[in-house]
Amino acid sequence: MDRRPQRRIWKIEDLLFAAKREREEKRQKFYENCLRHARLHATVVAAIVLSGEPKIDEPLSQAWTRALQHYRIRDLNEGTRMERQVEAARRLAPIILPITLKEAKAFTKIFKTAPAWLLNFTQTFIDAGLLKFDLPNGIPWKPKWGRDGYEQSRQWPLLPSGTMMDGDPVPDEGARFWPFPLMEEAYSTEDSQKQEDDLSPETDRLRDFPLFAEKELSRYEKLRLRDLLEDMLSFKK
Repeated sequence: MDRRPQRRIWKIEDLLFAAKREREEKRQKFYENCLRHARLHATVVAAIVLSGEPKIDEPLSQAWTRALQHYRIRDLNEGTRMERQVEAARRLAPIILPITLKEAKAFTKIFKTAPAWLLNFTQTFIDAGLLKFDLPNGIPWKPKWGRDGYEQSRQWPLLPSGTMMDGDPVPDEGARFWPFPLMEEAYSTEDSQKQEDDLSPETDRLRDFPLFAEKELSRYEKLRLRDLLEDMLSFKK
């Protein structure tokens, strides 16, 4: 009996299993990377809320400097902005997050009185969605954006350095698509169909983000938000 066809089938099945396992491992690594960035980002925003005295018409870098000075975080002159921010977050975490509270409860308590504009500007809704803490009233306030401020906001997990209104004013019609790019190529129907299978359980978790609490995400929106996060994280690596 010729067993060659059966062996070819087994070989194909082995290849498919290996590809599926590699794909799941990449998804898990991506999600874990998101959690790490969210934890560090939420920590630095929390420090600004507690001790930075942020002002909407002042560059956020000034509030960040005040927070670092308050907590006596020094010697952050080496590395990129992102590397310095990560190091500061690691030092701040044991100071501002009480060991008596779980992480989610601690962040919920800190951000309870945070100004809505700051939560929008820093995209703290991403941290809240990933780390499962609550933000006040789903941060419903919609700010007036400047083009430079809009783009700075999209640099999560890197803190913006300027103000929300920096640059030319963004029309309300364009601002309502935040946090997506102001200028982007739309997916074709064929592209959306091809990528439907790429919507992982991690992507489905994005429906928990407060920004999207008012409506169900379409396939297109989930793809765009997933790509947005992947672009942000790969840019900061």
